[in-house]
Amino acid sequence: MPHNPAFPQAGRQALSVGSPSLEDVRREHRRVGSFMTGWVIFGVLVAVVLIYVADRVVKARVQARRLRRMSERLAAAAARSEQQQAQRAAAAEASTALTSVMPAINHRPPLTMPGQMSREEAGE
Repeated sequence: MPHNPAFPQAGRQALSVGSPSLEDVRREHRRVGSFMTGWVIFGVLVAVVLIYVADRVVKARVQARRLRRMSERLAAAAARSEQQQAQRAAAAEASTALTSVMPAINHRPPLTMPGQMSREEAGE
């Protein structure tokens, strides 16, 4: 191993101290394990929050689409209603115009022909 002036005694100290005890290994494992457990819990929480947000976004988009379709159907129904009202108004106006030209359509025909005497005159 090459000589490193920054750590001159590091190799010798590790050899002189010896291998770590079983208790040291367990303590280090618990420390690293609890750190990893924290990260796992944090990751699960982040995943739950992201799933909730995604669910809210999807529901909002579905509701917006539903409202847009309902609005379109309402506008189409209003347009049809206006068109039907215009047709009814045109039909009523045409009926009024026809009645003003031919007012005797619903009247009975005269009881006597022109030049004949009426029953009242003949009976007198």
